[in-house]
Amino acid sequence: MTFQPNGNFVGAAPPALGYPVLGVGWTLNYEMYFYAVFGASLLFVRARYLVLTAWFMATLVALPLATGKIPSLEPTTNYGFASAYLGLVTNPIIWLFFVGSLIGLLYSATPLSIPASPWSKIATLILVIPIGLQWTFNFRAQNGVTNAGLSLIPFFAWVVLSTKAAPLRVPRSLAYLGDISYSLYLIHSLVIACFLPTVMALGVPIVPFTRCVGMGVCIAVSLAVAAVSHHWIEIKVSAAVRALLRSTLLGPTRSAPVD
Repeated sequence: MTFQPNGNFVGAAPPALGYPVLGVGWTLNYEMYFYAVFGASLLFVRARYLVLTAWFMATLVALPLATGKIPSLEPTTNYGFASAYLGLVTNPIIWLFFVGSLIGLLYSATPLSIPASPWSKIATLILVIPIGLQWTFNFRAQNGVTNAGLSLIPFFAWVVLSTKAAPLRVPRSLAYLGDISYSLYLIHSLVIACFLPTVMALGVPIVPFTRCVGMGVCIAVSLAVAAVSHHWIEIKVSAAVRALLRSTLLGPTRSAPVD
């Protein structure tokens, strides 16, 4: 609830630093931390990227050095801080956020772009290959700029810079999956956690066929529940809460007088 590492920090392995009730929730701690830091940097307007860089250099490089440790790029690095939140703000997984910010800077503040052409589309497809190979052979497929970032960062930078020359056309179905992806991310583990005990209680034999069927069922149910969550919680409830806060803080909106 407070977006900080959960439970007893002593011995909690980074980067999770302790798991909340919803297992995937540990990643939200890093997301909310980055949003807070990035939002604060926007207050410095033109100097925002300098401030952002200075902050991350201080937390990811200077703080470890101050404790006699060598700064690392591996998210599993434990610098030995007694504070859970110091362990979070110094964790090297944050380099992924910093690299993403730099790619955003390349997009918004430089003329660099990738012209639209058949060759650029071919290059995009080629850049997908290392991602598939890395995950297929489980080669450094964990979190971090020197792990999954080896293939994902070049692909992301290429796609982002390609959209400057021509908007990225995404099928409506895939765009919708993107819309519900946040709910899907949070919900899929709950669906799996409910599905597996049910299968075991029914005595279903675990063979390749039932594994494939079970995977298909989990995907279908997860998508359905995520769609409901996206519509009713992310859109409807969020809109209602915003309206309530707006009326509470700013007072009821008044219609313009009719001449």
